Amino acid sequence: MFKISFAHILSLVLASIFYFYEVILRVSPSVMTEQLMEHFQISATALGFLSTSYYISYSILQIPGGMIIDRFGPRRVITLSTLICVIGTLIFCSQDNFYLAMLGRALIGVGSACAFISCLRIATDNFKPHYFPLIVGLANMMGTLGATFSSKPLAIIVNQHGWQNACIYLALAGLVLMPAIWIFVKDNKKENSATSFLEAFKNIAQNKQIWLLGIIAGFLFLPVTAFAELWGVPYIMKVYGIDNQEASKATVMIFIGAAIGSPIFPYIAHTIKSYKKALFLCAGLVATLFTLIAFAYKFSYLQTFFILFLTGFVIGAEILVFTIARNITADKYNATAMGFINALISFAGLVFQPILGKILDISWSGEIAENGVRIYSLDNYQYAILVLVAMFIISFIMLFFLKDNYSKTA
Repeated sequence: MFKISFAHILSLVLASIFYFYEVILRVSPSVMTEQLMEHFQISATALGFLSTSYYISYSILQIPGGMIIDRFGPRRVITLSTLICVIGTLIFCSQDNFYLAMLGRALIGVGSACAFISCLRIATDNFKPHYFPLIVGLANMMGTLGATFSSKPLAIIVNQHGWQNACIYLALAGLVLMPAIWIFVKDNKKENSATSFLEAFKNIAQNKQIWLLGIIAGFLFLPVTAFAELWGVPYIMKVYGIDNQEASKATVMIFIGAAIGSPIFPYIAHTIKSYKKALFLCAGLVATLFTLIAFAYKFSYLQTFFILFLTGFVIGAEILVFTIARNITADKYNATAMGFINALISFAGLVFQPILGKILDISWSGEIAENGVRIYSLDNYQYAILVLVAMFIISFIMLFFLKDNYSKTA
């Protein structure tokens, strides 16, 4: 049934490269926070909404995106998605109007919606189920590597050439990637054209375990979506009095840790013969480690590096939710299920990026820098980070209600 060819491998590689690319676009505002706040003369709350405009469209399109991939296959979807990302990036970086810039970010979210799901659909169609957890981990690793590039390397480009030119360079990279995807990505010939969108949605939405998986994963991924992708860099800058290039070295450790942990945790789950126990380990350790991050001023810069790396590493277990979902879902609904879960994960980022910004603004003392940007204290950031710790504790409690179906694929 599964005859793996070079074309299948190349399809997976190119889909993963697109995922790598869209994550760069997603995370890029984290190294532009001061430039964006100065350019648009906005507060932390408004910056949170600017970044979150990506997540609004991204979240909304996860479920229909999964259904479209289930119906038509990834090749056409990824090619069009790349073009939309390019257009959105060019609109975002060419605007002085804050709301048009939000529109550009929203278009990037539209183009990015199918990236990760496409990788999982290709894995489901062309590789044995035994390899699925590892492939999900490797695909997630590509995304975290994209986030890694969005840290110091992109910060250097932003500081040397300006944030708008950096975005233009990213748009040009997308134009190079798009024809390669169209030519080399192959669809599975057995597309599910007979399955209606409504049937697929109803099948997935009525599964309580899918909802539980998505909410747990959304909370566990907040160190990435709410912290590393936006507020981590300014927080580290405040703690250690450093610039965005140096601070991005610290937040990138979350992504490096996740890149390593994502393909390792399927092996850990196999060793302990339980996906659920691996997720319990993840939730408990993330809550502990992020409590330490809230008090980073008590640690040296190097120690904070290590804590952030460990945080990213244990977050690697979060990708196990997709394997659990695959095991409880019919093949023809796989991408829809993955999209549903990814929608809940991205919705968590959508909600908590502006929530953290709002917490900063509520606790703000009123101090303003010469360039008109608000200055937030260390205490302001700590309040916001401790809210995330509460979410990790909630995810730990929710895991008691999750069924562990490891034996079905062990």
